[in-house]
Amino acid sequence: MKGKIYIAEDNEGIRKLLGELFSTFLPEYSIELFSDGLTLQSRLESSLGNSEDYPKLIITDNNVPQRDLGLKLAKQYSSEAGIPVIIMSSSSIEKESKDAGAYGFIQKPFKIFQFVELAETALSSKG
Repeated sequence: MKGKIYIAEDNEGIRKLLGELFSTFLPEYSIELFSDGLTLQSRLESSLGNSEDYPKLIITDNNVPQRDLGLKLAKQYSSEAGIPVIIMSSSSIEKESKDAGAYGFIQKPFKIFQFVELAETALSSKG
């Protein structure tokens, strides 16, 4: 395994789809799914001091469950910890995502291959 990808999405159908999508197109990564951003944040905080436990990529809905939690995660983990964060939202918040330090933004509904391509680019940017 090359590492982990964490995905936080509160909609169960989308979460399962993303899990299958990234397991299929990026099989060299372990995919961990979270139903909310708070659980993902707790998992990240429990890994402090052990960079091997950190994911290589975080994909999160912006409002899981708190409004703008995705932007907060991007600021904390992309900007400060160097983990690429991709934010997805049905709202048009591309500028806010970039300002928060997110690697990228995906508007819902998303195009599957565009999403995979963005994830691959983010992972390759990490080396």
